[in-house]
Amino acid sequence: MCGICGKLSYTGPVNEPELKLMADAIVHRGPDDCGYMLDKQVGLGFRRLSIIDLPTGHQPMSNAKGSLWITFNGEIYNFREQRSKLLGMGYTFHSQSDTEVILGLYEVYGESCVDHLRGMFAFVIYDKAREKLFFARDRFGIKPLYYAILPDRVLWGSEMKTLLTDPQLPRTMDLEAFDNYFTYGYIDRERSIYKSVRKLLPGHTMTISTRQSVPVSYRNYWKPAYRPDNTKTAAEWQEMIEAELKNTVNLHMISDVPIGAFLSGGIDSSSVVSLMQEQSSRPVNTFTIGFQENTFNEMPYAQELAAQLKTHHSARIIQANSVEILPKLVQAYDEPFADYSAIPTWYVSQFARETVTVALSGDGGDELFAGYDLYERFLNMKTRNQLPRFVRQTLFAGGLQCIPDGVRGKKMLLLLSKQANEAPAFSAMWHNYERQKLYTPLIREELGSYRAETDRVALLNSHLGPEYLAGLQLTDMLSYLPEDILTKVDRASMAHSLEVRVPLLDHVFAELSFSIPVHYKLEGHQRKIILKQAMAKYLPPSIFNHKKTGFVAPLSAWFKNELAAYCKEVLLMPQAPLYHYFNRKYVQEILAIHLSGKRDFGGKLWSLLFFNEWLQQHGK
Repeated sequence: MCGICGKLSYTGPVNEPELKLMADAIVHRGPDDCGYMLDKQVGLGFRRLSIIDLPTGHQPMSNAKGSLWITFNGEIYNFREQRSKLLGMGYTFHSQSDTEVILGLYEVYGESCVDHLRGMFAFVIYDKAREKLFFARDRFGIKPLYYAILPDRVLWGSEMKTLLTDPQLPRTMDLEAFDNYFTYGYIDRERSIYKSVRKLLPGHTMTISTRQSVPVSYRNYWKPAYRPDNTKTAAEWQEMIEAELKNTVNLHMISDVPIGAFLSGGIDSSSVVSLMQEQSSRPVNTFTIGFQENTFNEMPYAQELAAQLKTHHSARIIQANSVEILPKLVQAYDEPFADYSAIPTWYVSQFARETVTVALSGDGGDELFAGYDLYERFLNMKTRNQLPRFVRQTLFAGGLQCIPDGVRGKKMLLLLSKQANEAPAFSAMWHNYERQKLYTPLIREELGSYRAETDRVALLNSHLGPEYLAGLQLTDMLSYLPEDILTKVDRASMAHSLEVRVPLLDHVFAELSFSIPVHYKLEGHQRKIILKQAMAKYLPPSIFNHKKTGFVAPLSAWFKNELAAYCKEVLLMPQAPLYHYFNRKYVQEILAIHLSGKRDFGGKLWSLLFFNEWLQQHGK
């Protein structure tokens, strides 16, 4: 795992000091080695975390002719297979690295090289002969790639902080991204908090000419698609899931350095760990973070499985003072990011790095196999909304009008009764009617008619088919998964120079899941049905039967107790930066309500605290 960066200048040569400044900003992604390539107007920078081919994997790497140069962040799990094919074509290799395999594939297949890669990656190839730069990002967006296309130069890097080393980079806030953050807790799709900076979308490539007059081109080379195969039985699906999951876990265990796994006690990480241990000759290193609050603590289930599998298990408890890492989180994420499961993810990454350099996780299982409770709720809403309009209005909305105005939650129920077709918008952290009260009049005026929910509904509508559940899953795979889940894990782990791999998001395994009819995944109150059946012989019943809590900290409880004074100190501070954007009276109101225990505003308060700290660090 590594960090990459670079610059294309249209007005003169790139110099090494500016490239070194960019690379040094992400030294945490690659503390083992660094490298630079300068060719007049093009500069490539690299920081290396050595995982595979430790002696000869130095980057930037060139082909034998020196006509192609690459910087690559990620792992290619089928590189040995592709290497053999290239050797059969007469290609000569000078290392054992997966990086050189990408170069070989590019020489043979050009920009279609990405179609032959199985892994997680973000890379940039400088093609001197064709006078272009070729950018690529893996199918699910496991690895990040930011860029800024400016009139006289192009900048790029694994994290936004590489671009921010340029003092002339425009830092105008993108208010649509701002509204994204206060709708979902993260900034969606290609946007960033700055208008000048964008993310290359998952499953996309980008080609930029070194000649300024040639327009930039983008290609969407892969996207998830639901193609159900109704010819197979449940037993056949179970057999296929087991076989392919074993295979992808085995591929993800390739490493020349110590490897382990996160073990939360849920079915996804438990499945990965059980198959790791089955294929390992020694105890797998497993790591768990827990909480003193029992309703949030899955540690006992993780410990039970670890004991059954005889892994080398380590566990730690974190407490309310863990939020002291907020400034470090803001520094790691570069832009507002309100998913507070980043707190335990930060600590488990720090904890694991004491022992291993690589860790496998179970991320992706909820999206592939319909594990979120929201899917069940949205399906119920959709079913109700399919009733004739007059029936809905009479039985549901009409009945709600009988509820007294003072009853808590009536406003939300009325809103849901009118807009149930837009279910994904209601997974929002801050709903539109709340944001209208939160934002200052000036911010509301500048946003105009823009609403972040509109983008999400449009994304859902573009993926809706006969099965509504499949549309919800595909929408999450293109938005929530890359921009929240995978971003959270990448930044928290790489801040500690830990590589995290996600075998469930191997695209071959994922495509298998896309072909499984949805009734094998969710039916009634049963979720992940076929995955549970496939893994039943490996896991104890407790893994399947306990209530899903998710990997989140008990932040709401902490804010009402141990951290109440902290919230007051920050959010009631007269000169708090956030009040350039927000209605002070409304922030004080929700803080008071939360502290009284009448409603839970824990997530909303965290989003404000994170944004306030971001403003302080970035001088806004």
